[in-house]
Amino acid sequence: MLDLQKKYDDLEVRVTALEAATVSGVPQLTIADRIDTLHRRVDDVADNLLDKIDREVGALRSEMRAGFARIDQKFAQIDEQFVKIDQRFAQIDQRFAQIDQQFVAIDGRFAKMDERLDKMDERLDRLEKRLDSHDDRFDRLESILGRIESKLSN
Repeated sequence: MLDLQKKYDDLEVRVTALEAATVSGVPQLTIADRIDTLHRRVDDVADNLLDKIDREVGALRSEMRAGFARIDQKFAQIDEQFVKIDQRFAQIDQRFAQIDQQFVAIDGRFAKMDERLDKMDERLDRLEKRLDSHDDRFDRLESILGRIESKLSN
């Protein structure tokens, strides 16, 4: 058993010496130590990257929040403009309602005027008939006067 232990120790010394002599980069380090060192370096780089990503994401988040706040302000302004536009449309609707009422009143006046004109037409028709009857009378009078004149001249 001692013999086996001695062989094991001898092999360990030889492997360590071989590793140190054949692995380039960092002399006098075992492969396990080199892998541990590389792992630590990769961990350090990864930690640095994660920290940088966290800083960038934090800055991006704050920029996004500020951007969303500006967008919210713009939407609030747009909402105010729409309220003003709605008020203007309501005023225009009221004006149109007033104009409609005025047109109804004007239509009523025109209807009254039409009635008056119809009455005047009736009066003129009656007057025309009277004048026609007077013309007939005058025509008859003229014919009578013409006959009397012809009798007198005979």
